[in-house]
Amino acid sequence: MRFRGEWIILFSFITALAQNDKWTVANIQFAGNNKITRQELLEQMKLQPPGLFKRSDYSFATLADDLDAIEKYYHQNGYLSATAKIERISRNRENLKVGILINIKEGRQTLIDSIIFTNNKVFESSSIYSWITLKSGDPFDSASVERGIYIISDSLVSHGYLFSTVKYKVRMDSMSHRANLIYQVFEGPLVKTGPLKIIGTRKVRKEVILKEVDLQPEQVLTSTKISWNIGGLYNTGLFDFVGIEPQDSLQRADAETVTVPVVLRVSETQMFELLTGGGYSTSDGIYGDLSAAYLNLFGLGHRIALDARASFDVLSARLSYYYPRIFSRNFDADITGYLQRLEVPTFSGAFGGGILSLIRKAGRYNRFRFYMQAERTSWIDEPLEIDTFTADQPENIFLLGAGLSRDTRRSVFTPGMAVFTYLDAEIAGLGLISWSSNFYRLTGDIRFYFPLFNSLSISTAIYSGYIHGFAGDQVPVQKQFYFGPEGIRDIRGYDESELALINNVGDTLGGNFAVVITPLEITFPIAGIVRGAVFVEGGGVWINPRSFSFANFHWSVGPGIRIGTPVGPIRLDYGFQLKRKFPFEGGFSLGIGLAF
Repeated sequence: MRFRGEWIILFSFITALAQNDKWTVANIQFAGNNKITRQELLEQMKLQPPGLFKRSDYSFATLADDLDAIEKYYHQNGYLSATAKIERISRNRENLKVGILINIKEGRQTLIDSIIFTNNKVFESSSIYSWITLKSGDPFDSASVERGIYIISDSLVSHGYLFSTVKYKVRMDSMSHRANLIYQVFEGPLVKTGPLKIIGTRKVRKEVILKEVDLQPEQVLTSTKISWNIGGLYNTGLFDFVGIEPQDSLQRADAETVTVPVVLRVSETQMFELLTGGGYSTSDGIYGDLSAAYLNLFGLGHRIALDARASFDVLSARLSYYYPRIFSRNFDADITGYLQRLEVPTFSGAFGGGILSLIRKAGRYNRFRFYMQAERTSWIDEPLEIDTFTADQPENIFLLGAGLSRDTRRSVFTPGMAVFTYLDAEIAGLGLISWSSNFYRLTGDIRFYFPLFNSLSISTAIYSGYIHGFAGDQVPVQKQFYFGPEGIRDIRGYDESELALINNVGDTLGGNFAVVITPLEITFPIAGIVRGAVFVEGGGVWINPRSFSFANFHWSVGPGIRIGTPVGPIRLDYGFQLKRKFPFEGGFSLGIGLAF
């Protein structure tokens, strides 16, 4: 803590503060700041002058921290001798207001005169210079110089120079206020992969790890390759910890390349999972969930899982078997059997079937999925006027599908700066299978997430789908687009029946074409785990694309709150239906997780 001459002057004032309720800041003024603006200085401070909807509670400890922050900001901009001190504090005992005057002594700015690299043998100085953000003529700042070390080091290890070291020296000219910066770059040898040793496995066989990692002998080992392999092992779900450590050998430091042993350390996760839960959401009503899984069948990382859900509208059970790296190829297999009973505004029915999927990962974010599905309809009820199934049309389904996804989200609850894209195509019956309806179905789902300053975040999304029958068949009602459980995502502020198509006798129908757009959703912090939100979205279903019109889009706008919990954010929104007549109707929407 620095001692300031104003402490004695302020003693009685601090005592007065302690005897009263909270004092607030009335104004903050600066003197002596010629090079840095008042607004820039206020942005470094916690204490703030009053605004339309805000006030700042005064404390001397906070003011002392703010003075340190101002001096740090000056130093970062090359004013190495700058000081910030209290010139005057005025107080009004009647309204408990505090006025603050801060005196700034800036001094002269020190600039970087030159940046020199020494000891580098592999990379040209011009290449290293292009890596760093500091340039000749920039204000000298030791924090930025340190960042330059990290940037150079990261660039070297990303090229395979894992044992490189970087240091720096500064030569100051106090007369001209210029600094000569010298980076000493010791690249070391290019590192290649040697023998691989796996440590920490108990139940998982080592061949499971060897199938997942790409660490070939005599291959150049880079930080990017290490991170990619660590991420791949985490994605298996079998490990709580993964570390890959190249071992520094005693070979000659001046060697151009070295081949070193690599240690791969893992800590296995709990292999059996049992999760139960329940709650209420607008789309599902009251529901209960059960999920049980074993992640390491036969010690080969095969996963078997049972998932069940029960609500007023849905009864479902799914049994799945996941086979990673099937036949030692770069494909994963997923076999799922399911039973399902649905009761939604457009139909009710019971279905059972199976899905066989082959999944191919392409890099860290991309995934291809090829699948086939067979589904038997036990019974189905729909409005008689719809007449989906003709006398000759079968109610069962056999289809082939292909999907492409790209998902850069950190997680489904905290996506960060990310994009999620899923494109899917299905064809059923093929005009050849007598017991299956004939149709094709195309869907696309694109979402963007943009975190901004001060924990503000913006997201936007669009979903669209089209389905069409062929060979004389109509589209099965359970495959049409509808809002509700197991359907497309709802539009906040509307009941499911309000979003459905209505025939001339008042029956609710599904559509063969659907669009749901959220042009904008903004979330912002309120207090602690509570965040606020505002949104605009719209959409609907139509008989076909030709009947689509923005004039009969269902638009809504409204506010919401998000409460962070260990299982994901609890989301409560109120959507106002944007219609021609006023006042606007609307409704609440409650759920867990992000809106999309």
